[in-house]
Amino acid sequence: MTINLGKNLSDIETEETYGPMPVGDYKAVVVEAIEKVSQSGNDMIELQIKLEGNERYDGKLFWRYLVFGLEYSLEALKRDMTCLGMNTDNVTTVSAEQFINRRCRVHTKREEYNGELKDKIHYLKPYESSSGSPATSDEEPLPEEPQGVSDDDIPF
Repeated sequence: MTINLGKNLSDIETEETYGPMPVGDYKAVVVEAIEKVSQSGNDMIELQIKLEGNERYDGKLFWRYLVFGLEYSLEALKRDMTCLGMNTDNVTTVSAEQFINRRCRVHTKREEYNGELKDKIHYLKPYESSSGSPATSDEEPLPEEPQGVSDDDIPF
């Protein structure tokens, strides 16, 4: 079967899906979490974090790795869990499933990788709903605009 498109694709202009992002804060949700072993043999949890609520970058994915067995691992884990609204009192074990559907804000940065600037999560920040309690992905949306981004930061 052949489908007639009604136009020649050469005549269609496309925009880059995301392009470079302005550095700043964006609301996000953990959509996947997988327990793995790092290349150096340490246990780790790989988080897939999706941006939400920003018309241009909605759906953009980032990965964050929580690696255990390193000197700073538990401090970083506690900080990220707190930002994701997770209880850290008397916690001695974690599982990947605990992270799924947790919301936070991510602060992005640009970092050079193989000679090219790439958007990357610099750190997580807490996201709280209007009730003051941690929010999960099915609760009220955040404002669409990233906080702390001036007009000078926007590349267009």
